[in-house]
Amino acid sequence: MISVIIPTLNDEDYIRECLKCLERQTNRNFELILVDGGSVDATLKIAREFNTRTIVTSKGLSHQYNTGVSISKGEILAFTMADTCVPKDWIEIIEKAFFQDARLVALTGPLGIPRNFPLWVKMEYRVWSLIRFLASLMPAALGMFFASGPNIACRRFGFKRIGGFDEQRFGSSVNEDGNLGRRLRQIDRCRFSWRLRVVTIPRWSRLGPIGFTRRYLYILGNVFPFNMFLPENFWAGLRSRTVIQIERFHKEYARRKRFQR
Repeated sequence: MISVIIPTLNDEDYIRECLKCLERQTNRNFELILVDGGSVDATLKIAREFNTRTIVTSKGLSHQYNTGVSISKGEILAFTMADTCVPKDWIEIIEKAFFQDARLVALTGPLGIPRNFPLWVKMEYRVWSLIRFLASLMPAALGMFFASGPNIACRRFGFKRIGGFDEQRFGSSVNEDGNLGRRLRQIDRCRFSWRLRVVTIPRWSRLGPIGFTRRYLYILGNVFPFNMFLPENFWAGLRSRTVIQIERFHKEYARRKRFQR
C-alpha cells in the first residue's frame, strides 16, 4: 500500500480539488491521511466529505508530515499539498517506479502552475524544476536531491532511517522538503521524473518577486557547496527574513479567514 499524506492549514479554497484528483486515481491501492495544523476555516469539514483519515495536530509542516507518517501503514510514503492537483496516474507512476527499481529510495518531479499566473512566476518555477533535475544527476556523494513538498514519494525504511522531517531546524515551511531529499540521497538512489508532474498553486508568489526569489536562494544555499563562500551570518539572515515573511503570510491568511466567517 501507498500512504498519501497531506498537511493542511486554512486550505478551504484548495482542498476539495486536491481530494477530487486523488479520488480519480487509476490505482486505488492507497490510504489518504490529512494532518491539519489548526484550521479556522472549513478545511476539515470539506475533508470529511471524502474517504480521508483526518487528524488535528499543532502547526508546522515537518511536525504534520511526521505525525501523518506515524499513523500510516504504507511501505511507500507519498506527500503532496492541499493546493496541489495530481494527475490521475500519479499513484500508478509512483508504484511502478519503486517496483521496477529496488534501490530507489525517493522520487520527485516537476511542479506546474495554472496558466493565469504572471510570467515571472512561471519562469521561476520552470528554472527551479530544471535546477532540481540537474541536481538529481549529480554524484550521490554530494547529496543534491531537491524533493518538493507537493510532489514527493519515498520508501518507509528510508524515511525512518533518516529520522523523518527535521522538526528542530526545519519546523516552518522553508526547505523542510529539500532537507529531507538531501538526507535520503545519502542512503541510495533518488530520482527526478519528468512524468511525475503535478500542478500547484504558487502561493509564495504573493511574497512578490524579491521575497519569492529570496526563499529559493535560501533553499539553494542550504544544499549547494557554494554556500561555503559566503559567511554563515549571511545565510542565517536570509533564513530569518524568509521565515518572518512566511509566518506573516500565514497569520494574515488566517486573519482574513476569521473575518470572512
